[in-house]
Amino acid sequence: MPPRSFDNHDDFVAMYSHHEEEDSLVERAAYELEGMKRETADGNELHPLPPACYEVIKSITGNDECVDCGASHPDWATVSYGALICMRCCARHRSLGVQFSKVRSLTMDHWSYKQVLKMMEGGNQQLGDFFSRHALSADGANGDSNLRKRYLTKAAKFYQQGIDRHICQVVSDGLYRGREVYRKIRQSTSTSKQQQQLQQQQQQQQMWGMQENWPLLLPSEELDNNDPKKTMRENERLREQGYTFQFIFRTSIII
Repeated sequence: MPPRSFDNHDDFVAMYSHHEEEDSLVERAAYELEGMKRETADGNELHPLPPACYEVIKSITGNDECVDCGASHPDWATVSYGALICMRCCARHRSLGVQFSKVRSLTMDHWSYKQVLKMMEGGNQQLGDFFSRHALSADGANGDSNLRKRYLTKAAKFYQQGIDRHICQVVSDGLYRGREVYRKIRQSTSTSKQQQQLQQQQQQQQMWGMQENWPLLLPSEELDNNDPKKTMRENERLREQGYTFQFIFRTSIII
């Protein structure tokens, strides 16, 4: 029985079929990637882009337009960034040099296992959003000049290194599971790290907060370090006057 959020059964069936098709496509792409990997020991042997992998790449959000100029149906790629570009922008990228951008044709060139993975885990919207956050425009009246300003930057290098690290993690995971799965894993890992950092901060605050018998340094004088009771009495007196304290290692400083 379809869930109540759908107006009718046809809507539910259409949604379910769409997700089945997506899952089937990812599975076919995963087995194509495994075939590429089995044929070479280091994963660097080149092959024509497998059909299911091609479909996955073309279906990624934003990949229907060139990441640099917005031209429709781009069939070239900047492998360094996992994004699709048009033929005009392909020539621009070639002029940057392979150390900044390696280009491939989706239909005419051959690809390595990791290059295909990078295209499936990248995407134009992802890269475009990154450049937008760094105010790195690419097209316009000075398209060539703006493109060089976009890709010959530390920000662009940072993105390259980030996606390369991500691909190494995907490779170590074994059979490809789809970009949505890896994004959930990354989000979960990030949330777990944030929770751990918060717990550590709270533990530190509790630890320093209990050590009120440690020396208190005032702006103009230092209390007797050999008389903890005197220090505690002075702490209470200052609190009554509205002072608060910042505890730093073995010294609490009045603020």
